Amino acid sequence: MNSPQAIFKDPFRRGNNILVMCDAYTPQGEPIPTNKRYNAAKVFSHPDVAAEVPWYGIEQEYTLLQKEVKWPLGWPIGGFPGPQGPYYCGVGADKAWGRDIVDSHYKACLYAGVNISGINGEVMPGQWEFQVGPSVGISAGDELWIARYILERITEIAGVVVTFDPKPIQGDWNGAGAHTNYSTKSMRADGGYEVIKKAIEKLGLRHKEHISAYGEGNERRLTGRHETADINTFLWGVANRGASIRLAEILRKLAKHIIDNKLLDVQLLEPGRYPWLLKALNGLLMLLPQQSDAFKILETRLRTVPLYTFGNEQFRQTSSGNLYMQNLHISGGLQITEDGDKNSDAGNFYNGINFTSKLQQFEEMQRQHRDHLKSQSQSRMFTSSTMSQEIQRHEEPSRQPSPVPADLTRPSSRSRRAPGQLPL
Repeated sequence: MNSPQAIFKDPFRRGNNILVMCDAYTPQGEPIPTNKRYNAAKVFSHPDVAAEVPWYGIEQEYTLLQKEVKWPLGWPIGGFPGPQGPYYCGVGADKAWGRDIVDSHYKACLYAGVNISGINGEVMPGQWEFQVGPSVGISAGDELWIARYILERITEIAGVVVTFDPKPIQGDWNGAGAHTNYSTKSMRADGGYEVIKKAIEKLGLRHKEHISAYGEGNERRLTGRHETADINTFLWGVANRGASIRLAEILRKLAKHIIDNKLLDVQLLEPGRYPWLLKALNGLLMLLPQQSDAFKILETRLRTVPLYTFGNEQFRQTSSGNLYMQNLHISGGLQITEDGDKNSDAGNFYNGINFTSKLQQFEEMQRQHRDHLKSQSQSRMFTSSTMSQEIQRHEEPSRQPSPVPADLTRPSSRSRRAPGQLPL
């Protein structure tokens, strides 16, 4: 017995057709053993959990296999490609195998309404990844399962097998996992770094229990090699790709005490000596949620920065002190003014780069490209039509009805002739 939980547009039948995500129950109404969604829904619907607005970003890795031999796509049958190194995010016929499948899957997920946010080739050739999220709460799981289903359908059409096995090829090859990025409202707020560390400590206390719930075969992947931690060891660290939990380096910069550092105040008073600091802080500001305390503190600090220069580019705060309203003076007398009112164009001008202008230029290039393709298509259609008319004109005499033979007893095959064949 199935219970509908989420609806997506059907990218295969299209029109008004839909895909429905269901969880399954026994005839008595009990969730079947593999229905993990049932308990998850209880957790996510709890008021305390819902108030934290948990965000998930899931990086699903998978491997494409040749159907007949169950060997990675692009690999020589019974053999191996070159060693790992050039395949991660690689391009080219000798590095990326199956991109047509990957792109088709991405487009189908977008059509379906899955919050898919990226794709990339993985470390092992024939292995790929797609990312779902940021999604809130249990919707992340629903979207991931639908994305997996769509991938199975796409590979079915392509005559290729997809596997989510943690270690499809033994030896010096990376495995496939599903790295999960996670945060709560408290983690994203001021002081969130300490909240994150406390959560990690709690995870470490139940490591074995969590590992047992992550599925089969992980002992083949989590060996302490190939960017993994040993399955029996709980390890976390900043920018450590071999840890169970990896924190981004930027999280340290989100800590309030770093932004409040007195040395930072002194350096901001001498921006000409520390141009790298200003660029880094402006870039950091772009990544921070504008409602967070960290954003407000950093924005206040940067408002106090006096006139500063990056090479030949000179930046000056406006009289309002608003970081988002800056005048860019470039040597030669040219002055470009960017009105960055937060309600209309907030945060589009950093480090001398007008992001709004860059986006407009890109959109204009796209429009010109579409117009060029349309013109080429129309030109081809016109040429084809002209050629067709010319062929018809030359063949017209041969299509005139021929006289009916006097001898109707002739074989019918002699009365049939190809276009342009003279009567005998």
